[in-house]
Amino acid sequence: MTASTGPGWALSDLRAVEEGTLSVAGFRATVLTGVAAVGCFLTTGFASRSAIGIMAWGLLLALWGRGFPGPAWLVQPASLAWLGLAVSQWSRGTPGIVALTEFAAGVMALQWVLVVGARPARHALILAGMIVLAVAAMSVNFLFPLGLLPLVAFLLRALWALAEPGPGPAGRAVARPAAWPGLVRGGLVFGALWIGMFYLIPRPDVLGIASGAAKQRLRGFSETLQLGEAGGLEDNPMVVMRVRPVVDDAPNRRRLAALRNTVLRGCSFLAYRQGGWSRQGYHSQGINLRRSGGELAFRGIPGDTRPEFELEILLESMEPPILFLPAHAVRLTSGLRFLWADTDGTLTVPFRRGGVEVYQTRVRIGPPVLQDFPVEGASFPRFITPFLDPGDSSGAIADLAQEVASGAPTLLGVAKAIQSHLQANYTYSVEGEGAPVRDPVSNFLLNSRRGSCEHFASAMVLMMRYLGLPARPVNGYLLTEWNDYGGFFTVRQRDAHSWVEVYFPGQGWIPFDPTPAGRPEPPLGWAAWLGAGEWWEWFEGFWFNYVYRFDRDIQMAGFRRMYQAVSGVWDGRLGGGWWLAAGLAMLVGAAWAVRRRVGGGQGRNGWLPVWYREFCAGLPVERLPWETPREFHRRLRGLDLWPADCEPLLADLEREVGRAVFGGEGEAAARRAAELIQALSGRAARGAGGRSPGPERSSGSGPSR
Repeated sequence: MTASTGPGWALSDLRAVEEGTLSVAGFRATVLTGVAAVGCFLTTGFASRSAIGIMAWGLLLALWGRGFPGPAWLVQPASLAWLGLAVSQWSRGTPGIVALTEFAAGVMALQWVLVVGARPARHALILAGMIVLAVAAMSVNFLFPLGLLPLVAFLLRALWALAEPGPGPAGRAVARPAAWPGLVRGGLVFGALWIGMFYLIPRPDVLGIASGAAKQRLRGFSETLQLGEAGGLEDNPMVVMRVRPVVDDAPNRRRLAALRNTVLRGCSFLAYRQGGWSRQGYHSQGINLRRSGGELAFRGIPGDTRPEFELEILLESMEPPILFLPAHAVRLTSGLRFLWADTDGTLTVPFRRGGVEVYQTRVRIGPPVLQDFPVEGASFPRFITPFLDPGDSSGAIADLAQEVASGAPTLLGVAKAIQSHLQANYTYSVEGEGAPVRDPVSNFLLNSRRGSCEHFASAMVLMMRYLGLPARPVNGYLLTEWNDYGGFFTVRQRDAHSWVEVYFPGQGWIPFDPTPAGRPEPPLGWAAWLGAGEWWEWFEGFWFNYVYRFDRDIQMAGFRRMYQAVSGVWDGRLGGGWWLAAGLAMLVGAAWAVRRRVGGGQGRNGWLPVWYREFCAGLPVERLPWETPREFHRRLRGLDLWPADCEPLLADLEREVGRAVFGGEGEAAARRAAELIQALSGRAARGAGGRSPGPERSSGSGPSR
């Protein structure tokens, strides 16, 4: 005979957790976890504007505090619409992982509408986790941890809410929050596994991701030079790259200061027309780096004895696909297979890759010793002819050039005279032109006398060309921001710069910077205002060295060092036989740990608490080895050993077993269980509504009929 409530209490226990109403705090934590996941997606630079809309939708739902299960039938058609959008993005060239992440974010936003219980909440959390995993595969940049921290916080709060008491029969709670010690242990285990997976799982080469969204990340640098469009570049703090000097000895460390204000060359320009410069006239040639072992040497100044530095450059993005190199670079080492080299020395990548591009370059530091030439009667190779054309600029520039260079008889003297004249008599400003002018350079030289680095570089180039001397403007970046904690330079969009290259016969193109020194300092960021600038530098340095630049090459180098260390110890101790004793000790320790884990010879019951095994031993029915407490209690209810109103006591006893085994509440659970066992014993002894336990034990596999 089965009791009136039968096994329904055990099933309703599970149903209350799976289908019960989620609290407002749980709903908000679930939605905000997804919002933080989409925020992580935005840090990659590959997300479209729809991601911002999804975040706004999630914030509105979080403020509202509950879902809308009524229009649930609309979710599936809307999901198909998101799938169609993802396929459309992929067909237009968006990488598959980006399109799939957009699709997952859209489905998650639709899932939020259905979050009224634990089951749909778990579905939404799973989608948020998938998005974060996809983001980690795209790019792990410096903004990623800023989005990851709130996600972890909201995720823990959501999991806590899912473990909060839910409604059960007769209003009884069916679950309680997990114990803090268990959460802490789980967090430590998760962190250890995450770190181990990050550093030990073999890492592939850079994942190929690129999209139009990445163009927003290099707005400070341009492959064109149109004067009057510089406004606002100084206020852009977006990181473009990081440059790390590879320094192994003390003398080189003392020379680090010489790297400050080094220029990183991007591309140069040839023709000046209608207030702008173009690269029209340059030609490209393919270079197969595989044939040279990944190295490319550059022609330097003959007899140059300046010290050399090895630099490691980490580009945030390959959009535009240019490899930036410092002036006076003598060698490039890259994992790329193929490059395009333009006639001006600009290096571009034919196949754009996403993520971080890492390459090394060797550069000479300090001012070069140049062989000077007289200006009068100077002759240049034929390929230099295009660099003598001043274009459609005003002839008044020629008169000014003659006046400035009148006392300089040599090429170097003329270049320094024009450079000094511009630095001393003109003011640096990022403000654009007040009104369009036909010739911005002549307006800068003769009227406004204020301009950006583009104006200074263009003015010097045109003045040199009017004097019959070859010169060209160059766009790139300046090394200015040094991180003491991490040992690298941070290059931001506001470090975009223009300067001049002058051709010296037999020595190549030599850089000159006519822009006045002392450019305005960037505004203080939030970290500086809060007094946390040094802490931010420390974090940036740590993240750079141990996460950001951790690629396949660094991982393999670490494995080699570990192998060498272990091999050295092994070779040195092999003759002593200590390794045999250590191995035996490890085996004995492992066997002891396994034996202790399974309960010291108590078989398959060893995982159960001692007090529960004693409780089962005192019953007239034997618990089968394969039965869980829930299954055993279900069978006991069918035997009518206790009245029907004792079923909540059995359910509570079952939960105390779970808390003792999985929740880390051994002593507390034992105290609560003792009261429950005492109550059950008292009710069974009175025999209310069932048979009292007797001396004989039944080993039947099912309820008696």
